[in-house]
Amino acid sequence: MNSKCTNVYTITIITVFLFLVMINFPNNINSISVQAATTIPDFNFGSAGDWGCNSNTDATVNSIFNKNPELVLGLGDYSYQSTANCWLSAVNPIDEKMNITIGNHENSASSEDLNTYLNHFGMTSQYYSFNIENVHFLSMATELSYSSGSSQNLFVKNDLASAAADPTIDWIVVYFHKPMYSSPNSCSSCLGESALRDIYHPIFDQYGVDLVLEGHTHNYQRSYPIKYNPNNPSNPIITNNNLQNYNDPEGQIYAIVGTGGVNFHSLSGQSSFTASQQALRFGHLNIDILNNGTTLVGNFIPNSAGITPDQFTITKSTSLPPPPPPSSGYHYEPFLNVNSHNDVVSISSAQNLKLSKFSVAAWFKTISNFGSEAAIVNKGGFGTDSSGNNMNYGIWMTSSEKLQGGFETSSGSNRYATSPSSFNNGQWHHGVVTFDGSIVRLYIDGVQVGTRTTASTPETSGNHPLKIGANSRTVSNLFTGSIDEVGVWNRALDQTNQKEITKLMEGTFPIDGLVYSNSFDGSSTTPSLPPPSPPPPPSSNKLTPISVVASSEDLGKEAPKAADGDFETRWSANGNGEWIEFTFNGIYPITKVGLTGYHYDRTYYFEINGKQFVNPANRPPNTLIEYDLSDLYIQSNKVKIIGHGNSGSTYNSYREIQFYTQ
Repeated sequence: MNSKCTNVYTITIITVFLFLVMINFPNNINSISVQAATTIPDFNFGSAGDWGCNSNTDATVNSIFNKNPELVLGLGDYSYQSTANCWLSAVNPIDEKMNITIGNHENSASSEDLNTYLNHFGMTSQYYSFNIENVHFLSMATELSYSSGSSQNLFVKNDLASAAADPTIDWIVVYFHKPMYSSPNSCSSCLGESALRDIYHPIFDQYGVDLVLEGHTHNYQRSYPIKYNPNNPSNPIITNNNLQNYNDPEGQIYAIVGTGGVNFHSLSGQSSFTASQQALRFGHLNIDILNNGTTLVGNFIPNSAGITPDQFTITKSTSLPPPPPPSSGYHYEPFLNVNSHNDVVSISSAQNLKLSKFSVAAWFKTISNFGSEAAIVNKGGFGTDSSGNNMNYGIWMTSSEKLQGGFETSSGSNRYATSPSSFNNGQWHHGVVTFDGSIVRLYIDGVQVGTRTTASTPETSGNHPLKIGANSRTVSNLFTGSIDEVGVWNRALDQTNQKEITKLMEGTFPIDGLVYSNSFDGSSTTPSLPPPSPPPPPSSNKLTPISVVASSEDLGKEAPKAADGDFETRWSANGNGEWIEFTFNGIYPITKVGLTGYHYDRTYYFEINGKQFVNPANRPPNTLIEYDLSDLYIQSNKVKIIGHGNSGSTYNSYREIQFYTQ
């Protein structure tokens, strides 16, 4: 949860009384912003979803009206009819105070008058955010694409990052229609959206979201504070199992308030993460923000009396400092301050720094407004399209202070990914750009914010240095600010499965493929490379793979046959870029490879770690041609050969491949 408070109170107390119907925060449509003041006035807002047009709906509206809220949030699914008219008429007494989110019944595919809702509430987008006093509200749209990389996904991540970094915001509330989690009930489509959960619950954890409010399920449910569980996503981690009282809890409280009036979905069980639930009373959730914005008191106001209250209290301590961008491993010092070109770090070009695939990472902080690109880390530089003088790889700030990263081709074509937001706010941020051979990915503070798909390859022929803080090619494009924990790898870091970028933010540099690092503590101002390798080792130092796999293989010519010791068998796959990968039982310095193509009278072409090799024609039969790999500084448990066909066809076909260590 978001654990910072901006006022002088030592403790923030949030007391929520729910009269046995779960809290839910609906979507807001207009951008409402209230500037922070010395004293935050008391205010309240109401919310409910799944309304219908009946006497229960009227009772809910009257109950909200009587509480006189500053804001009313609609959580989706309104008229349940082909037009919006009956519901708009019913909510007329509170209409001017309403912001709504779109439910599945309003979605255009269901023909329930979507445009009327959008026009009536002035919605130019189904997802948006706003502030009231010290509370940030984010409305998401579960009926639009929210997949990773979608426009909504990028909006949400950038919005939450900004809110988490805003010192005037103490609470973050996210609301949308379909729920992430639910207890068993009679609605088969209301048991939780797994894709929504798996994408956004980790993001909510990262940016300190406090409350998540939902509808769609026609009952009330409230969770304990919960965090995402990557090992068992449908069973979130309960961080505090007290029924009512929570001190600085981790994670969020999730609330379903589908009690606007249409009907009930009966409950058939109670999930372990659910603290309270009921499917008996319609009503709305009223929340009061009190005591200079330090106390949140919530009451579920039922449309009928006699409900036992469900109460919970969140206590926030103000003694905790505002958190840096999500990471526990970065301590902000020592770091490189760049104020002039005398502060720039330059590393001479070397073969192991010329990369066809890469990752570049750095922490950075600046308040500057740049007139042109400001280079954080780059090799190759800006400013020309001539071959040998283009960007091999890099990450930098644009003239609009957005983060950008990627490469240029040998003809100077740009292959960049760019962040939607600017990052010159004087706070530390962690930037990473990766390229795996087909997609450039840009990450900020552990979250992917931009991509660029390309079949192009980076310029690798140039000999310009690797530079930190300025243009690699010339004395220009100075980054004025602070830089730390720079790393360069000859592969794309894996955030999807291995969470390598998250680990990197926590202070753990992945060793596999690392060709340069600098923490600016005096111990690593030159590339962190292994010592020069001795001459290629004898055959007694050969490595035996524990597995051999390939991108594709012909029947009877499978990948393991390239490592079976038999020159009469082979691996074979047709097509430029097909690969074969060897895995060993430990991490070794891999210093030599011996191989031979299938047709002894043909030349075969291949690459390892971006370096091109030729297996010449007219080779002696049953003999491996050996190649020195020591200049690639490979220290890994895996190595991959990428084939580029042969002089007679596009086939990659090798009788035997043998790797060696020192």
